[in-house]
Order: sequence, then C-alpha cells, then structure tokens
Amino acid sequence: MRRTTLLLAFLLPLVLSGCATDATPASPPPYPLPDTPATEPLDSLTGKVLLQGRMNHKGVRVTIGEQPPVSTRSDGSYGPIRSVPLGEHAIRATMPGYLSAAGVATVDRSLQAYEMPAITLLAGDLNGDEAVDLFDLVLLSTLRGNLEASSLHADLNADGAVGLADLVLVGNNLGETGPMSYE
Repeated sequence: MRRTTLLLAFLLPLVLSGCATDATPASPPPYPLPDTPATEPLDSLTGKVLLQGRMNHKGVRVTIGEQPPVSTRSDGSYGPIRSVPLGEHAIRATMPGYLSAAGVATVDRSLQAYEMPAITLLAGDLNGDEAVDLFDLVLLSTLRGNLEASSLHADLNADGAVGLADLVLVGNNLGETGPMSYE
C-alpha cells in the first residue's frame, strides 16, 4: 500500500502536467539547425599591429569590412571589434609614415572570437605612395632636425625629433613596397 501511494504521488503530477490546457508550446532551439546557414555575427575580432622602431604603437588605424575603424592602443592591440558579419572581409592597417598592411579576415560560425595574427608595419613611407624609396629618403633628409608639428610624421621612431635613427629606419627598408600581406 505504501509503495502504491508513493508511486501515485510521483506519477500523478507528471500525468496531470501533460494534460494541462494552458501548456505553452515548446520553443525552438536557441541555435541554428545543422542544415540552416548561420547568419549571426561573430562576437568579437581582436589583433595587434606593431610599428617598426617604436616602443609606443598607439594610433594605427584598423578597418575591417564596413565596420567603423578602430585605433590601436600603446601596446599595439586593437578591438574587440564587435558584431562582425560572417564571411570574408577586407582588413587594412594604416599609419602615416609606414607601409600599410591589407588582407582578408574570414569569419565563420564556429568562432565566437577571432584574433588576427600580429603584424609589424615597416617604417619609411613618408610620402604615402606605398613604397620606401629615394623620394622618402630625400624628404626625410630635408626634415632632419625639424621639430615642427607638420614634420612629426617623419619622426618614425617617435623620439620627438627627426634624426639619424629615422634615417636608419628608412635606409633599412629601402625598396620595400606595400601593402604588406595581413592574413
């Protein structure tokens, strides 16, 4: 008798809950079904862009697809760039006086966060033509010793003056062209 009472006490609520008239229908699963293409955006994209010859890497402009551009912090890190749509997106990193970097970031549904590989932008493109050449060397030599704000883009190592260290950076990268590959 006691077993029957315990069994009824256990089963009765289960049976009655299935017969309720105000039962709400089951909601769909919170994830896409395997045959359904995912359209939800990636949660975040981060990365790091360093500047050759500098200790402070702040101010590099990074753009990905149609997202608003972001700037790097002093350690070169950027992001998180939130709500990046799935698919392939052009990514570009630019800084005056440096060769730019460009590539493609592929965002797929298996990721909730994606970190781009670190890249170092090469110094010396003072005239912005995506090449470190004789024109940049001549421009730098005319600005040597100049401390005016208009010539600070030529202060490649950010020590407060256009000097020999900046000349060495341009000389070491002579012949390099951009945009550099960033993938």
